[in-house]
Amino acid sequence: MRAAVALLVGLVVVAAQRSKPNSKPWRRRSNATTYVSQLEHLYSLELQHDEDRVRQLLLTHRCEAVYLDVGSNIGVQIRKLFEPRKYPGAPVHSLFTETFASTDRCRVCAIGVEPNPRHRNRLSQLQTRLTAAGAGVTVFEAAAGSADGVLTLQYGARKSNFEDAGASTLGIGRYRGHDEVVVRMLRLSRLVRLVRAQLDVTARRAGTPPGQRAGKILMKLDIEGSEWTVLTDLMDSGALCAVDSVFVEYHDADFERIGAQAGSLRRAALVTMRDAVRSLRTTISAALGAEGSCPTRVVDLDDETFMRDPAPWPDGSVCAK
Repeated sequence: MRAAVALLVGLVVVAAQRSKPNSKPWRRRSNATTYVSQLEHLYSLELQHDEDRVRQLLLTHRCEAVYLDVGSNIGVQIRKLFEPRKYPGAPVHSLFTETFASTDRCRVCAIGVEPNPRHRNRLSQLQTRLTAAGAGVTVFEAAAGSADGVLTLQYGARKSNFEDAGASTLGIGRYRGHDEVVVRMLRLSRLVRLVRAQLDVTARRAGTPPGQRAGKILMKLDIEGSEWTVLTDLMDSGALCAVDSVFVEYHDADFERIGAQAGSLRRAALVTMRDAVRSLRTTISAALGAEGSCPTRVVDLDDETFMRDPAPWPDGSVCAK
């Protein structure tokens, strides 16, 4: 699908470049309209594919709750959910236990979001191995954003010893100025609403009374600075209130670090983003608390343990017996 979109974008560019000044204006407009219509059609198919993918995952595994791993890197947090014994002492264990205490872990679906194409093979293997072991896992190769579209991911010329942790779409990571690649941007608030809607459908089919909240959603948000726009969109759209608990790694210090080395205009922009992140960091819990109908809880947690994931793949079921 993404290849088809890229191809059509290329055709639009080539057509524009080759269009002669004396060619008929109505023909140029007609061609442009055709290309735009095709792109819009492919875009709508991509959104439908996202919806189908979420629905199929939850239905196949009869999931009663969902863990959203936004900024998955190589997927180690997802493995901690299903294989906790392999990661002793990881801080996230207590939050998983608290959130999903009454739910069989194989009735919790895990949905990852990760844009780095260097992790594609690893995350594909993660999905295959854990699915074979009984877990419901899917990972979107995309950057979480406040809109659907594309953007540029910046990372090192070579994959780092820490699995490219810090690769950023904002140029604030330790890899700024090295390699970059255009990646898909997925509007996170749309994904959250898709998940909540499907959990509601599943709950109704299971006999949960109307009006009673369906299964829980726990979300990790570690998106290397983009939290300043993504969190704002989650709050503005109301999608954040569809999440039961969220733990966020904030990157205001990264904005400050890069800003100290930047020119005056870029420094001013980075200071603005830094201040926005700090404001979110200090006010989001109070804002959620003041919203009586919003049950979302912000948890102070940053689990960077086992970043390189030394554990072997499961050789049997990860489901409770």
